[in-house]
Amino acid sequence: MRDIVQAVWALQAVLVKKRGEYRHYLADYVVGIAIKVIFLAAMVVAYPALSPRENLARILGFLLWYFAAHVLAKMSNMMIEEATLGTLSQLLTARVPVFFQLAGQAVGEVIMSLVWIIPFAAIATLLTGSASALGELSGGQWVKLGLTLILGLGGVMGMGLVLFGISVRFKQVGSLSEVLIFFMLFFSGFFIPVAALPPALLAMGHGSPLGWAFSLVERVLAGEPAGMGFAAQAAVAFGWTVSGAWIARAMLRRAKRQGALTTY
Repeated sequence: MRDIVQAVWALQAVLVKKRGEYRHYLADYVVGIAIKVIFLAAMVVAYPALSPRENLARILGFLLWYFAAHVLAKMSNMMIEEATLGTLSQLLTARVPVFFQLAGQAVGEVIMSLVWIIPFAAIATLLTGSASALGELSGGQWVKLGLTLILGLGGVMGMGLVLFGISVRFKQVGSLSEVLIFFMLFFSGFFIPVAALPPALLAMGHGSPLGWAFSLVERVLAGEPAGMGFAAQAAVAFGWTVSGAWIARAMLRRAKRQGALTTY
């Protein structure tokens, strides 16, 4: 029960802060949305002859990437943002554990991103003619798509834990998070066809939670069996999460021993 209460506190704090960020940095968010619209438009123009379901798969892959970009950016920059605001000491000494605060950051980003995602998705489905495909989906397909989304975001949060752990030691890892964000954009299959990728990049893409997610979305929408795909996606998400938790704990302990935890 105590853990649930602490998780709720962490999420409430994130949502309050995020509302303030929207107020003060609205122009920056609008610019970010404009950039993502450009990427989506490029993707739509590059594949003008796709079926409604194929277009829907690519839009879902792109929207999952949108969530992933926000989650990775927030988790990797949490320490330096709090240090810049002068609240890092309060964050580290709060009754709510750091890992609960990280989870709150990730979930809060997903919730607040819905403000932009819902109209964005509606416009995208209308522009691509994929809205009709939504009405053709069965209940089982909706459940499978939901599970794919959850596993995909779980893997992304695991990546965020890895970046957070690195940020404790090396402080500024924003550029590394950008590399991962755009790697997942271009090499997860929904922006550039997997068949067009060199073997080396294709192999690297197997470590991307979004690569597995998009592959599953395609199978589910095509009505193909996807059982082993879910198992592989879950394994990738588990691997990132376990690695991230281990790295974050190790880096936090190391920084405490050296007295460098709040030195930015």
